[in-house]
Amino acid sequence: MLVENDLPADYDDSVVLVEGGKVYLHSDAAIGVAARLGPAWRLLNWLKLVPRPVRDRIYHVISKHRHKFLK
Repeated sequence: MLVENDLPADYDDSVVLVEGGKVYLHSDAAIGVAARLGPAWRLLNWLKLVPRPVRDRIYHVISKHRHKFLK
């Protein structure tokens, strides 16, 4: 599926969401997945108002340190 969507087969830099023929990465993918988890998680959709470069920077910081956050 990754190769079909112009990503390398060993891509592991981000969550990937493929929906309706579109590929979503980084914060877009995380927000899209969260929206499907239920009504409470859909509240995160407001994050789309934050410019993508800012969201993606925050996404990368969280993903890099997620093990520390989960302790």
